[in-house]
Amino acid sequence: MSPVDDQLTLGIYTVAAIWTLYLLASTPGRSQLGNVFFKARFLVNIVAHMLFSRDKSFSRKQKIDPDVIASLPNLEVRRVVFIRHGESEWNNIFNNGFGPGFPIRLVKGIFREFFLSSTRDSIFIDTPLSAKGVRQAVKLRESIISTTCNPVNESLKKGRSITLSALSGNPSGSTSVVVTSNLRRAAGTGVISLGPRLVQTGERVKVVSSLQEISRNMDTLSLSQPREGPSVFQHRSQLDPKLDLARLFDGNHNNGNKAVFGNGLTRLLSFAEWIFTRSEDTLVVNGHSLFFKYFFDTFLPTTSTHLSRKKKISNCGVVSFLLYKGSHSGSVVFRIEPESIDPVFGAFV
Repeated sequence: MSPVDDQLTLGIYTVAAIWTLYLLASTPGRSQLGNVFFKARFLVNIVAHMLFSRDKSFSRKQKIDPDVIASLPNLEVRRVVFIRHGESEWNNIFNNGFGPGFPIRLVKGIFREFFLSSTRDSIFIDTPLSAKGVRQAVKLRESIISTTCNPVNESLKKGRSITLSALSGNPSGSTSVVVTSNLRRAAGTGVISLGPRLVQTGERVKVVSSLQEISRNMDTLSLSQPREGPSVFQHRSQLDPKLDLARLFDGNHNNGNKAVFGNGLTRLLSFAEWIFTRSEDTLVVNGHSLFFKYFFDTFLPTTSTHLSRKKKISNCGVVSFLLYKGSHSGSVVFRIEPESIDPVFGAFV
């Protein structure tokens, strides 16, 4: 080897040695190294879900038609308000067509993922809101403040008023609670769009892991640990400074990632049951398009042809409805009242 080659090799070894010492000896270095190992272990879970997940392999209908409880007296009832998250980084890369721009978006995403490899952040795993998604959440917040919403039928006006009060946090004689899935894009949408309510009430958003999106893709796996809240630190510039990031979430209902061999129906039923463990009249739920679509499809009466069975709620769309709980032949039955479904903001697309 020439002297130049010797010097180049020595330089490479020196840089590698310094970097290794930094990773092993310094606190930031050990943290970065720990993050690398965390993601390496997480990769095993990703592969397992891609190969073996049965998350979407279930009958879309209950064995018992929800209409069997329609005429029963003294049913339990809750108003549920679904808020779909804004556009995510995953949506931006994969859901905007596969034309000439797709390879560019994909390569940019891979490069960004590489530079995040020594952090707990990610573009593809538990994908966060994109810049467009953040703007959508801010627009929803502004719409809630100004009550600029869709036209409403006379029969739904009372329910619309309750929903808007729940979104804004204004007292209305009806109690409410804010919940989110354990995925960052839903949590980020919630704390941005409902910021004024959270400041006013001082409440902590409840993280409910049964709301985790229904799919085998890596973007539906959560980076948050059991009993923790999702990280929304990257959206701090859009949050009210009065909000305490360290106390935004109540993780007591976050049981961690969904099971590889589980399925979405288990979580749909679990969340429906959880709704009725709450004493509040209204639940404001930050979540995901497929979970919401399957929720409607599962708990609407068999004869219902409502659009929600086939279409997704638009990004940052808000839909309110009444959910009933009753019993038939010893089995618990949940029923969505089709006539109560109210697209407050956005639409089914």
